[in-house]
Order: sequence, then structure tokens, then C-alpha cells
Amino acid sequence: MVAAVTLLFVALGNVTVPVWAAGSLIENCSFEEPLGSDGTIPGWTPFANGAWMSLVREHATDGQWALKISDQSPSQSVGMRSKPVPVTPGARYGVITDVFVESGWAMLYLEFWNAQGKRIESAVKATSTSVTGQVVQLIVENTAPAEAVTVTVLVYCSMPNQGVAYFDNIYLEKQD
Repeated sequence: MVAAVTLLFVALGNVTVPVWAAGSLIENCSFEEPLGSDGTIPGWTPFANGAWMSLVREHATDGQWALKISDQSPSQSVGMRSKPVPVTPGARYGVITDVFVESGWAMLYLEFWNAQGKRIESAVKATSTSVTGQVVQLIVENTAPAEAVTVTVLVYCSMPNQGVAYFDNIYLEKQD
């Protein structure tokens, strides 16, 4: 069952901040589901070396667990990608996450995919932060292109970045 999510905007001076209602289109958005029998994180697939990712209690913002990405290689990117979620072409989608960067920088991607399972490069949107020592929110929004059938979220540390980041409370919604 997929819960409906509503994105509301709250004006704080001249800054508009999204306020997310309960629910997310992606599975295991706060990493609270037990690990699979093979040690995998339900709802998520490693991007590159999964050995550098783990669930930890440090810097969890929703529940008890957060995803820790520890990128120790200047020549390899590391991340986790959500399971694909069906989309409505022409609809707007948004994703927000809490992230704590210990060192380096952290990235959040919103990716649309076509019926052949190919990422639609022209529709990929991303943002990043290098703010360390505090929880910040990353937000990405985009409209699903006509050929899109699914969307994924990628939390990521790219090369040549080396660092440690903690992600939690990752909410994806269809914005009507």
C-alpha cells in the first residue's frame, strides 16, 4: 500500500521551506526495516561498493537507524539507490532527505527511467552539500518526462570525494 504524501510550503521570511506530510513513495525511507538474511538493506541497492555502507544509530533523525556511507576511495563512487517507483509522465516529483556530513560531501539524486530500464540523463537532477557537523536537508524536484515509467532516489558520494555521510528520513512524493 502506498500512502499519499503532501508537500506543503512554509514561508520563513523570504525563504520557502518544504514541510513534508507523513508517508513516502519509497520503501524503507528511514532504514528501520530489518536487514535481509543476506545482509542487504530492504528497498535499496548498492551503487558501486556496498562494503562501504552500513546502518548505524549515529545521526538518525527518524527512528533508530541511519545509512552511513563511508567513501574511502578517490577513484570510486559509493551510494545506495532506492527501488524503482512507478511514475505518471508530466507529474512533478520531489525528494527530501536529512544528511549529516562528517567529512567530504554528500549528494542526492532524483532519477527517471524509461521502459527499457535506461536512465533518462536529461531528466536527472541532483544537489549536494559539504556542510559538516550538523544535519541539513537536501531537496530535489523535477517533472517526469513523457518517456518516464519509474523514478529512483540515489544517495551518493562521488569520486574524487572521500568522506563520510549519514542519510535518513528520505521522502519521495508526487506533487499534485
